[in-house]
Amino acid sequence: MLLPARAVPETTVTFSMADIDFSQTDGYDILNVEGCHLEGEPGQPLLPCKAINFVIPRGQDVSEIILEDVEKITLPGNYYIYPAQQDNPENDIDFSEPDPDTYGSTDPFPPSLTSNAHATTGWGWKLYQVLIWPLEYIPAKREIWLVENLTIRLLLRSGTDGEQEIVPRSIDMQE
Repeated sequence: MLLPARAVPETTVTFSMADIDFSQTDGYDILNVEGCHLEGEPGQPLLPCKAINFVIPRGQDVSEIILEDVEKITLPGNYYIYPAQQDNPENDIDFSEPDPDTYGSTDPFPPSLTSNAHATTGWGWKLYQVLIWPLEYIPAKREIWLVENLTIRLLLRSGTDGEQEIVPRSIDMQE
């Protein structure tokens, strides 16, 4: 998804239960969301994420990512999310077991609804990408929260046209 820049670049993203594909393998649950790809570090929960791209005016940088109007619901049921595995084209690496610290935690995973925010410049454009995680997993409780709605707003400042990495601002999220 590519979004044009405005004075304050922003977009609203929505997800619904109908977007989720539920499957199981080896006693683990895999939840994929339409328009997303599965991502995770080995041993961490494998969850869907969606890339949102913004076109930023040249000479501007993103100073802050703000999430607003976050609405979440708890999915019915209990889930034991499949742990992400190492890239293994030759299939000769052992299975990555669930990380006990993560899977025993009552903290939401991932810890933020956005990650890997960065900017690149090419062909006369500056593109800024934010990854959105539509599902949050509470491993110790085996709960999944679906983000039904959120608005992403980027605050801009004068800057460079090179590579840039931004850490999203933490906010209080409504359940």
